[in-house]
Amino acid sequence: MTGVLDTSALLAGHRERLPGEFAISVVTVADLHFGVLVTRHSEERARRLTRLALVEKLLEPLPVDAAVARSYGHLAAAVAAVGRQPRVRAFDLLIAATAHAHGARLYTRNFEDLRGLHELVEVVDMNRAVGGRSLGGDSALGESERAWLKRTRSAATILASRWE
Repeated sequence: MTGVLDTSALLAGHRERLPGEFAISVVTVADLHFGVLVTRHSEERARRLTRLALVEKLLEPLPVDAAVARSYGHLAAAVAAVGRQPRVRAFDLLIAATAHAHGARLYTRNFEDLRGLHELVEVVDMNRAVGGRSLGGDSALGESERAWLKRTRSAATILASRWE
């Protein structure tokens, strides 16, 4: 596995193919279930439920196991060390911990929400990566990866196109 898509990356969909194989965390599935249950509009609930069913059918989520729990502790401590509140970001940190425990990149559209983690897990800012702009730091994509992003389509695009 190359990367873990967080909830924001999965929901946003992609017009380009990301290099490698991707997974999601069971925390993302929990987040999608929550989204179905809290919406007050029946049409939106139906759309979210369709998306959730498709995600559950096509993707096998990675569990939160002992290795992820250990990674979570390290990541939460790093976030606290830069003066941020780890409990407020528990879902984001558990998804990041899943990537960390599996030695994978974390793909997100909420890059700034993950400040303090960049030394421990490679975080790819999908807002910048898809546009081909430099990400800077350790999370920068190489030229060949940016070219790949522009040329091809991803499984996430297939998912996104089915629920739009």
